Order: sequence, then structure tokens, then C-alpha cells
Amino acid sequence: MEVGHLEFELKEQVRQKEMYKALCQQIDKVLRDYSIIQAEMERAQKEASKVKWEHALLVEKVQEKIDLIDQLRAEMDEVKASAEELRRKMNLLDLERDATKEDLASTKDQLRVMRKKADKWSRLNKELRAQLNSTITERDTLN
Repeated sequence: MEVGHLEFELKEQVRQKEMYKALCQQIDKVLRDYSIIQAEMERAQKEASKVKWEHALLVEKVQEKIDLIDQLRAEMDEVKASAEELRRKMNLLDLERDATKEDLASTKDQLRVMRKKADKWSRLNKELRAQLNSTITERDTLN
């Protein structure tokens, strides 16, 4: 079950990595768009006497982009925090996995020792039973 859980965590991390990559690409696009819109806004301000209505529209669009950037930054902060938490959990899982491997190795060694002892006692038991049967047979023949 632990391996399955680790595989799940690994798949989740790969999925989040792809999500981070996509978010970064989106942020890069938004930042490029923001630069373009900012340049357009500067030109619109120079022509403000002719195109006041267009200027207001661009300001609104810029604000939307700023809001989107703020939102994406907040989401990125959340994603970074989640990634850090996942890294911490993975480190703990690595430690647990290593401890489990050590426990398993120790348990295998103990089992091996116990099997040797059980085999020894089994042989001794068989020998004693054989001796007992032999003694009983001798006794019966003497009677």
C-alpha cells in the first residue's frame, strides 16, 4: 500500500510540475501582453485629445491584466507553498521508506534465525521421539 501511495504522490507531483510549467507559460504570455498593452497605452495618452473613449477602454483592459497578474501571482504563491509541502512530505516518506526497509531487513534476519532454531528443535524432537520409540520397543520386548 505504501508503494502505491508513493506512486500516487509521484504522479501528483508530476501533474503539479506540468501545471506549474503551464502557469509559468501563461504568466510569461500575460507579461508579454502587459508590455504590449502598456506601450499601446502610452501611445493612446499622446493621442488622448482624439481618442478619449479608446483610452478609457485600454485603461480598463490594463487593470484587468493587472488583476489577472495579481491573481496569478497569488495562485503561484499557493502552488509554491503546496510544492514545498509536497517536498517535505516526500522527504518524510523517503525517511519512512528507509526505516521500513531497515525494519524489513531486520525482520528477515530474525525470521532466518527463528527458522534455524525451529529446524534445530524439529530435528531434536524427531531424534528424541525416535529414542523414545526405541526405548518403548525395548521395554515391550523385555516384558
